Amino acid sequence: MEQRDRFFDALLRDDMRKLNSHLPKNRRTLKELLSDPAPKVPAASGDPIKMKKDELEELSRSLPAEADTRVKLPIVLLRRIGTKSMQCCCWLDPSTEVSKSTENRNLT
Repeated sequence: MEQRDRFFDALLRDDMRKLNSHLPKNRRTLKELLSDPAPKVPAASGDPIKMKKDELEELSRSLPAEADTRVKLPIVLLRRIGTKSMQCCCWLDPSTEVSKSTENRNLT
């Protein structure tokens, strides 16, 4: 029985890894991304997640000056299946994770 549980655990881990392969492996500050001629972060799969420099510049202009070193991108939005809520996970600096849940009735 225990061997079968380990087998299913291994299958579940592998499926979760595949499902999450598109998510960012790490995040970079807005300042770091702006200094990169071709801004990107690695996905869990190893593929690059490319970002548009002009959109990063526009974001930078719309935020306070100190935000460039605090905001880490990309921002990941998580939607819970079967609920009408969305969770936004934003990393402002390496030691702080800000997570905010919001209800949105249009998320059906």
